[in-house]
Amino acid sequence: VEELTAKAGLILQGTVASRTCERVSGGGIVTRVELIVTDLWKGQLPTNRCTVILAGGVLGDEAEVVPGQAGYEIGEEVVAFLVINQHGEGVTIGLTQGKFEVRTNPATGRKLASNIFHGHGVVGPPLPTVAGNPVALLRGHTGGDVHKRRVPGCGK
Repeated sequence: VEELTAKAGLILQGTVASRTCERVSGGGIVTRVELIVTDLWKGQLPTNRCTVILAGGVLGDEAEVVPGQAGYEIGEEVVAFLVINQHGEGVTIGLTQGKFEVRTNPATGRKLASNIFHGHGVVGPPLPTVAGNPVALLRGHTGGDVHKRRVPGCGK
């Protein structure tokens, strides 16, 4: 997580609002994911929305699959470690490595941010929560470089 933090220009927590696929000029397919940002931990955004672009997707009956690409599902709460491309869109660092799913433990009500590399995924034991807060959870693994702050327009 420390390396992701160092590389990221933008670290945010938010919910996936939409996904759209389109063909780009080179003939490939890309997926644009719209996130509604609830917390911004590193970097700046002018609003509470952030577009993340992913290589690949499904367009009609044609699918392009990029092995290891992060998947974003509508309604999913995520923590994303991003770099911003020349078009102002977020690109997930390290494909799946830079995207964490936020889940709530139904027994405790506590939140946990994890992916297949960090947390309760395929590799490793569950990460501990700190007061059930994924901000505290990840901040403890980032050397203190990540700071939670209000995002313009997020209504918090």
